Amino acid sequence: MTNIIGTNGNDTLLGTNSADTINGDSNDSTIPVSQDNDILTGGGGKDKFIYKINSYNFSNNTDTITDFGGVGKGVTPSAAIIAEVDVIQFQDYYLTAQNLLLTQNSSNLEITFEDVPSAKVILQNFKLENLDNLPATSSRPAIGNILFNGQTSITDSFDVFDANSTQTYLFNKNTVTFLNDLNNNITGLDNSNDVVNGQRGNDKIDGKSGNDLLRGGTGNDTLNGGTGNDTLNGDEGEDSLNGGKGNDVLDGGTDNDLLWGGEGNDVLDGGTGNDLLWGGAGNDLLNGGRENDTLLGGTGNDRLNVGSSNLDFLGGDHLLSGDDGNDTLSASGYANRGDSDNYSSGNNTLNGGAGDDYLIINFSKGNNLLNGGDGNDTFSKNYSGNDTINGGKGDDLLSYTSDGSY
Repeated sequence: MTNIIGTNGNDTLLGTNSADTINGDSNDSTIPVSQDNDILTGGGGKDKFIYKINSYNFSNNTDTITDFGGVGKGVTPSAAIIAEVDVIQFQDYYLTAQNLLLTQNSSNLEITFEDVPSAKVILQNFKLENLDNLPATSSRPAIGNILFNGQTSITDSFDVFDANSTQTYLFNKNTVTFLNDLNNNITGLDNSNDVVNGQRGNDKIDGKSGNDLLRGGTGNDTLNGGTGNDTLNGDEGEDSLNGGKGNDVLDGGTDNDLLWGGEGNDVLDGGTGNDLLWGGAGNDLLNGGRENDTLLGGTGNDRLNVGSSNLDFLGGDHLLSGDDGNDTLSASGYANRGDSDNYSSGNNTLNGGAGDDYLIINFSKGNNLLNGGDGNDTFSKNYSGNDTINGGKGDDLLSYTSDGSY
C-alpha cells in the first residue's frame, strides 16, 4: 500500500498498482484511479476522480471516496456548495448514463454499471439525493458530479428524486432518472427514450411511447413499457412486467414474476422464482428458470425453453404451451455423454397447440407429458425418463434414442 498526499496547489495524483491511500489535500486535485482497491480523499476544493477501464482495470476495483462533494438537493445550490462540488469522470464505452446503477447501502452510495458487474465506487457518508448534474442558468455555468464516456463538460445526463419527493412525472425527455425509496407512481414521456431506475419501493413505472429502459430495483414493481422497443428489468421482488407494443426484452429477476410481452417479437426471461411468461402476439422467445414456471407462447411462431441454455435449470415442474403458430418447445437438461448430474429432474408438460410444432425432451430424469395438438408435429426424446407422448391430429414424427447418440 502507498500513501500519497498532495500539496496546497492544484495537484494530479496517480496511484500505483496496489491498494493506495490518496489524499488530495485542500485544493483542486485530479486523481486518476489505479488498479487496486483505493481509498481516495479529495480534500477541499473541486476534485476530479478519473476512472478508465482499459488503462486502470477498473472492472476489478472497489474504490472508496471518503469526502465526495455533491451538488445537493434542488436546482439552486449555494456558492459554498458549488465551490466544493467534486466530479467523477468515467472513461470507457460501457460507462454511460444508461448503464449507471446507483444503490444506497446504509450511509454509503454505491456506483456500479450494468455491463461491468465487478466495478464499484463507494461514496462514504453520501446520500443519493445529493448526486446530480444541473444545466447552466443565466447566473452560473453547468455543474455536476459525473462525466460519462465521451463527455468533456457537464451535461444534464441524469436526474435524481429527492428522498421525500412524491412527484409522478419525469423532469426531462430522453434522460436517466433515479427514483427514491418510496412507492413511486411514475409516468414517462411520449416520444421519449426514458431510462427509469427504481430503488427499494414498490414502484409503478409507465414508460409511454419511446424505446425505454425500466429497472424496478428492490420491491414488488409494475413496469409498463408502452409503445416502442423497451427493456424491462424487474430485479428483486415479485414484479409485473408488460412490454406493450414493440419488440421488447423482459427480465423478471428474482422471486415470482409475471411477464407479458404484448404485441411484437419479444424476449422474456423469467429468472429465478415461480414465473408466468406470456409472449402475446409475435414471434417470441421465452426462457424459464429453475423453479416451477408457466410459459405461454401466444400467437406467432414462438420458442419456449427451459433447460440446456440455462445451466441453472435442474428441477422444477414447468408448463409450456405454444398456442397458435409453429412453435418450438424444449424442456431439457444438459450432459456430457453419460454424465447425468445436470439432467433435468422436473415433471414437465409441453403442449404444442395448433400448428406444426417441435417438442423436445432431452437429458431428463422426470416423467414428462408431451401433447402435440393439431398439426404435423415432431417429437424429439433422447436420454429421458418415463414420458407420455400424445400426437394429436396430423401426421407426427417421433425421433427417439435411449443412449444419447444422434
